[in-house]
Amino acid sequence: MNINEVPLVLHTMDKYSQYWNIWWNFFNKHCSHKNIVFISEEKVPDFADKVTHIKTGEGQWGERLLRGLSNVNSELMFYSQEDFWPIKDFPFNQDSINIFENQQLDCLRISWPYGEYQLTQVGYDLYRYNQHSPYTLSHQFSLWRKSFLQKYILPNENPWENEVFGTKRMNENEHKIYFIPNSWYNETVHFGKLRQSGIDMLNQNNIEIRKDMISTT
Repeated sequence: MNINEVPLVLHTMDKYSQYWNIWWNFFNKHCSHKNIVFISEEKVPDFADKVTHIKTGEGQWGERLLRGLSNVNSELMFYSQEDFWPIKDFPFNQDSINIFENQQLDCLRISWPYGEYQLTQVGYDLYRYNQHSPYTLSHQFSLWRKSFLQKYILPNENPWENEVFGTKRMNENEHKIYFIPNSWYNETVHFGKLRQSGIDMLNQNNIEIRKDMISTT
């Protein structure tokens, strides 16, 4: 499959819409991929003419994601969230697709290394998740086989429940999930408010920080 045929699926909720243009700004600064599927509830992003926009309507996180994925016309997809802001150039190139297809993977995660992962090295900068590793189901940036991910999403789950309980369900079955360490983005928002990493990125790039983006507690 050609890299240009593989969509980047970004799943968000309307109450995070104040961050959409910021994500778009950083993504276009560091990434050249143009095949983007943007999944929201009802609100339309300002850049809707540059992406494929899917509306899911309201509902629990899992319900909305399943609705959105059912309208993604590709079995392979990159999955991301709106609070992953790139901090350096990331190449959307054929290498990741080739690894995925040659190894017949279920998921290829490309993100910063997390201490709780249990991994076995299988190549240079390439690792396999052990069968019972924590966070085999993670929402960090990954290339997924869509039908595989869909099996482990329940409509009534929120994202935190899905990572924890979805991992338990996933680890009950054989899986083939690989990992490439690459700290190419920051997680910038927590429960709707900017983390310090997000504040720093906006200040460094002279982007206005609105009052509703900062916690007052």
